[in-house]
Amino acid sequence: MIELAYYLLPSAALAAFLASVALHAPRRVGVKIVCIAGLAGFLPLALAGYSDLLGRPKPVALLQQIVERPDATVIASTMEEGEKIWIWVAHDGSAEPRAYALPWDLDLAKQLHKARADSERLGSKVRMRLTHLKIKPQERTEPVFYAPPPPPLPAKTAAAG
Repeated sequence: MIELAYYLLPSAALAAFLASVALHAPRRVGVKIVCIAGLAGFLPLALAGYSDLLGRPKPVALLQQIVERPDATVIASTMEEGEKIWIWVAHDGSAEPRAYALPWDLDLAKQLHKARADSERLGSKVRMRLTHLKIKPQERTEPVFYAPPPPPLPAKTAAAG
């Protein structure tokens, strides 16, 4: 939710600057009142628009966290054949999950389906290589979605006695 401030504050500052310019311009009082009313109407609309966008899946083309966090855990996913693949991921080191919309790709859909089945069999979670989304499908050497093997069991210790 903190991202809302990153979008809303610059928008509000720009709108206030433009209203200030309009107020100081040599115009009639009626024009200045319309400028203030426009500013007063812009801020709630901007807040509503940005907060609505926060609840929708982001197109993966806008994904900017690839450099910071190259892998993520897939919490949930769904797909509509021929349309989109929607995923909900938890980036490593981030407390908040993100929703993304991938363009439909049969190979990605098969990878995701296989990774889900493997993760159930292995008792692990589906992982996703975010860096591979920026690579052309024919140039990928590893799958985007995978199920890592479970961590090894701790070594047995001799019982005291």
